[in-house]
Amino acid sequence: VVDNIIALRGIAPQKEGQLIKLRQHTAGTGTGGGTFRGTLNGSALVDNNGTVIKNSYNGAWVRVNAHVVNPLMFGALCRSGVSDHVALMQAAKATANKLDLLGLQYWCSDTVYFNDPAVGNRVRVTNGRLYANADIANNRPLIRMKNGQTLDHLWLDGGNQEYSKGITWEGASGEGYGGEIAFCDFRYFGNEAIGISGDYTARKFASRGFVHHCNFVGNGRKGIANSRCTIIANGVSDFTFDHLNVMDSVWGIYVRMDTNLADKARAGNNRITNSSFKGMGRNYTDWQGFKDAQGISV
Repeated sequence: VVDNIIALRGIAPQKEGQLIKLRQHTAGTGTGGGTFRGTLNGSALVDNNGTVIKNSYNGAWVRVNAHVVNPLMFGALCRSGVSDHVALMQAAKATANKLDLLGLQYWCSDTVYFNDPAVGNRVRVTNGRLYANADIANNRPLIRMKNGQTLDHLWLDGGNQEYSKGITWEGASGEGYGGEIAFCDFRYFGNEAIGISGDYTARKFASRGFVHHCNFVGNGRKGIANSRCTIIANGVSDFTFDHLNVMDSVWGIYVRMDTNLADKARAGNNRITNSSFKGMGRNYTDWQGFKDAQGISV
């Protein structure tokens, strides 16, 4: 049994297929351990600090049964004030299938870029809580995703910080269609909880996506203009928004198309069903002094 990843990196496999037990990823944590299989020629492999560990002898250790990965395999600490965004990214890049957050809590000081080219277009991220640390950069979302990916059973909390954002869905990315956000809770993002972007110059927008069975509380209350929305969806088509429960919002959902474009035939065939939108009350005035509010704008 080897104690941690650093120690494992210093050991060379003695034969092809050799098995070795890892006690923990990082010394003192007791988490992220597992079984690794050795290969004598690791030249084609890339060390990712979790499922593939290389050494200076050109050999490598490959984690066994890693078709579903979790952030603990990559050194996530799950401690308030310590950022796990790097471990989350490394884990997402290491799977073509599923990233299981194990129902644990993760704090992030930077965006988790699930839209990175190295992250699969069909990766599913599920079962955990993410919190925005106070030092996350202004106007950076907690998560960026791309078309085709699935995010479900997540709890996301922006800490009511002025510039915090929830998920930015890159609508002009990847294959240009598909994707799902489901069974998620979004709490206290100063700006939008979900922002679906598009490319108005290239006229590329998301289509055939789903946002359903999600709860939203207190989002957009420190935003400017469209960032006051709980959900802002730019140029989407054939989307379904279903079973949404939006509470304490300034603006609810805005399915938007830029009306200054010569060709306005976008943002069509969308459905908003079985949903509830509740604002801050008739006399609520936001931090800019505005009393305007809206539930649904399409």
